Amino acid sequence: MTRERIRWAVVVDRAREIVGSHEGGIRLRQVMYRLASEGVLPHMPSMYRYLSSRLAQARREGRFPDLIDTLREVHVPPSWPDAPAGQDVPAGTVLLYPTGKTAAQLADEAQKHFSE
Repeated sequence: MTRERIRWAVVVDRAREIVGSHEGGIRLRQVMYRLASEGVLPHMPSMYRYLSSRLAQARREGRFPDLIDTLREVHVPPSWPDAPAGQDVPAGTVLLYPTGKTAAQLADEAQKHFSE
């Protein structure tokens, strides 16, 4: 591949085609390998990072389908809008409720804590 400016709009469009051609989803690394094998992108770690960034932006803007990620899980602790009245809270649950202190009081306490 010759040294030329990457046309990211073309790269994102081709990546979208690659993702659309796979049933059951595809991972970012697979997309990168396909683009590199087709000569659309050079096979370099920096290009993988740029591709990740560009496709993430396109996904946030609704211009690119989701990719699969078999290595990570999203863990969301149980939460409630307020304390469950008269109910037991499951063991291990972290309670994060307003303390009744103003933002200025909390900032003052934090400053004292971190200046020690």
